[in-house]
Amino acid sequence: EAQGLREVDNILMTETLHRAIMKLWQTEAIQKTFKLRASFKYSQLDDCCTYFLEELDRVLPPLRLEEQLYSDLYVPTLQDVLNCRKRTQGVVEGRFSIQTKTGEQIFRVVDVAGQRGARRKWIPFFSSCDAVLFVMSLAGY
Repeated sequence: EAQGLREVDNILMTETLHRAIMKLWQTEAIQKTFKLRASFKYSQLDDCCTYFLEELDRVLPPLRLEEQLYSDLYVPTLQDVLNCRKRTQGVVEGRFSIQTKTGEQIFRVVDVAGQRGARRKWIPFFSSCDAVLFVMSLAGY
């Protein structure tokens, strides 16, 4: 929690909140501030924010808000999925399997986060790994 900032997962979107977000996002001051976000010590806005704020009327049309139908009817597009981002903190492990001709192949994927402070946590995972895959955002390039 940086300077009292915390992640909030369950916010009820209302018509009033929707209109306020759209109005705020369209102001020149917010656009300028967003472009300068990398210069702030505790920037909480990723590039995906731009995408979803620009797509808010499609993702959550005002008509659905008036009828009090919130995210229950939203089906993400491929572009929506590709523009999603959830920051990794610490080490996160996931497992998945693929059925092959020779049987089930189980994969263990370990996300060790990319921050320098997390690098010391990486070492134990390299002793028994068969492959290393580096994934990074191209947004900064």
